[in-house]
Amino acid sequence: MSAQRHGFSLLELLCALAVVAVLAACAVPTHRAASIRARRTDARIALLGLASLQERHYFQHGRYAASLAELGVTAARSSEGFYRLGVRAAASGQGFIAEAMPLPGGPQAEDRDCAVLRVDERGRRSASGSADADRRCWT
Repeated sequence: MSAQRHGFSLLELLCALAVVAVLAACAVPTHRAASIRARRTDARIALLGLASLQERHYFQHGRYAASLAELGVTAARSSEGFYRLGVRAAASGQGFIAEAMPLPGGPQAEDRDCAVLRVDERGRRSASGSADADRRCWT
């Protein structure tokens, strides 16, 4: 009669752990990149909201607002809190740029491809960080 073995050998266990480690090493960076791209939506929504407030302000006062306070925005952060918001008006009051910058130390601070997102009075969307950031960051 032969003895039956139960369980796994140390070699089998180490092989299984190696496979799991390789899969995790591939999955974690992909998940992190997808999360960063998904959180950019917070900035895009906030900027389009600021642009809408600026257009309302222009309609009522004949010029764009030079500050968030002038627009009635009390929090200088996006709704999810990943970005710091700001606006600048042209000296004539006939133009503006709204910006969303990742909060230092926050999860979006790792987003080197789309460091700062912007929208202006003409609806032009731009971003800084990489060569094709304007296209990649707003899609």
